[in-house]
Amino acid sequence: MKKLLSIAATAVLLIGLCSCTAKANLTVTPASLASNVSASLVQNGVKPDIDCGKNSIDLVVGNVVHCDLTVSGDPTVLDVTVKITEVDGTNYQFTADVANK
Repeated sequence: MKKLLSIAATAVLLIGLCSCTAKANLTVTPASLASNVSASLVQNGVKPDIDCGKNSIDLVVGNVVHCDLTVSGDPTVLDVTVKITEVDGTNYQFTADVANK
């Protein structure tokens, strides 16, 4: 009985250790993503201001981030839906869809 309890305790410990090991995602700062999104949305020489929040953004294909778009001199704030489409290390591609007014 003592040996059976020891085996069971070892199995529980191993399962616990396995569940604790997780692969961390690479991230990008919200300022870096905002800068890239802004550069991709330049129109007629006007570069919009983009705010993607304060939290680091996981570089995971399919991850969606909502950012705010403003243009100097215009109080309108538009939602920009940014979706990570490709990831290769810290290099990434995205789509950015701006909501209508």
